[in-house]
This record gives sequence, structure tokens and C-alpha cells, in this order.
Amino acid sequence: MIVVDTCIISSLAKTGRLELLRWFIDPCTSPGVIREISSSGNPVLTKCLSEALADWLTVRTVKNPEELSSIQDLHPILGHVDCELILLARELGCALMTDDSRLIEEAEASFGLETFDLCDILVALRKKNRIDEKELYGLISDLEKRDHYKFSKESLRRLGR
Repeated sequence: MIVVDTCIISSLAKTGRLELLRWFIDPCTSPGVIREISSSGNPVLTKCLSEALADWLTVRTVKNPEELSSIQDLHPILGHVDCELILLARELGCALMTDDSRLIEEAEASFGLETFDLCDILVALRKKNRIDEKELYGLISDLEKRDHYKFSKESLRRLGR
């Protein structure tokens, strides 16, 4: 199982490739992520999310919601949804997919969670032969154009560019 943040869902949905997350074992997200995307007003995002929810993406609710406020009190730089995702990943004993550097730092340093950013996801998909080189480069290009995604030189090197 893996918990997916808004930024990953949004980036992949904007390129029409949200279904790539299907290749990971039991991808799930939180109600807060669903609210963020639903309230975005972006029909592309909401359509892709609805299709994923109807087929392969699950929504999980934290078991101990009272812990959310204590996490927020201890980590005031994190928003409510960030805390929800950390708590969910911790309860499920799984990794967190996010591109939010602040969330990655807190999840790893304070909670010992394993995290994956978009580059990690693309590298894993390429290594597992779920996307070929041509599709990878097309996806990188689409992310840059449609999501204004900025890959670092190190990320591009890891992706073989």
C-alpha cells in the first residue's frame, strides 16, 4: 500500500497519466486530498480523480483523528491534509508519495516514513518496464508543459536525460 498526496495526483492527472499509479500496490489517498482536488474547480483533475476512484484508487480515513491536532501542534509548518497523510501512512505502515519538500522532510525526519517524489515514481516505473524510454520522455515533456513542472538537473540525470 502507498499513500498519495494531492501534488502527485494533480501532476499525473494534468498529463492524462494518473493511471500509472495503478502499478504500485494498493494506492490510496485521504479525504483531505479528495476535498482539495474536488474544490480546485479543474475539470481535468476532477474527471481523472473520479475515474480513478471508481476503478483502482481508494480513500482511507485515519483511525485516530484526534492525533491530527497533536501532530499539527508539534509541526505547525504542516497543513491539516499533510498531517492527515502522515498519520494515514504511519497507521498503514506504508510509504508516502509527495512532491512537497516540506512534507517529505517532516515525514522522513520526524516520523521515519519512507517517501517517494515524482522522480522516484518515474524511475521505478521505468525500471519495472511499465513505461518505455519514449513514453518517459513524453511524460517529462507533458509535465513541464501542462503542469509547469521543473525537474532538477539531478532528477533529469536520474531519469536518463
